[in-house]
Amino acid sequence: MNINLNNLPKKEQNIKQEKFEYSIFTDQAFRKDLFSNIKKLSEYIISKDISNLIFVDKRARLTYVGVKEYLRIKYPEKTDLNIYFINPLGLAPREDVSKNKVNNSEYHAYGRPKKRLDIFQEFEETYQELLKNKEKKTLIFDICTHSGFTLSRVKNVLDKYFDPANLEIGVFDFVGKTEEDFIKDSTPDFYVTEESKNCIVFGDEAYPLVDNKLGKVTSEPRDVSQKSKIISQKIRSEIKQTIKEFI
Repeated sequence: MNINLNNLPKKEQNIKQEKFEYSIFTDQAFRKDLFSNIKKLSEYIISKDISNLIFVDKRARLTYVGVKEYLRIKYPEKTDLNIYFINPLGLAPREDVSKNKVNNSEYHAYGRPKKRLDIFQEFEETYQELLKNKEKKTLIFDICTHSGFTLSRVKNVLDKYFDPANLEIGVFDFVGKTEEDFIKDSTPDFYVTEESKNCIVFGDEAYPLVDNKLGKVTSEPRDVSQKSKIISQKIRSEIKQTIKEFI
């Protein structure tokens, strides 16, 4: 059905004709590139029939906004995608942290790590829904990777529960070392782009309102100013609008 805006009440005309104003993603070329990256990831999810999508906190968290919006518009029938967030720092066992000789200031700044068995117990309690679907295709996704150290923490835990054939690793871009230098079994299966973005995909201001701590498998909300909350909401809104603009 075609809608003639001239026949609508003036108030509704203004709503329909109102142009979205970008205040953060003001560069159209940036938005187009962002859309292209979200599209590639989303299409990969479809092509591989991914059911579980695990974002590595905290830089990768905002990606879910674009993926959800893209799939909502392009693949509304894709209703079986479950999205999770995981804190890689919280998966570092006390045994490993002790070996790395973390100094006192860092130790107290990031909390107290748990023992390996306690981490597995918390993981099972926190991700019960994920574990119910462990037979389905699962993608672990991070913004970027340098050596595979962060991704290896996540994969080492998931390997206890998942068939390796159902686990894949994806990142936006490759930064730092070559694949030959990667930690075993943490080399990504999928790269969104070959162009290095230095781990900055959503811009310098786009930091989610969560913090990563030792000893907890999920991230914790940050105590931030009202201004930071407004910026965060605006970024999410502009990611969604970017998808609508180019899809």
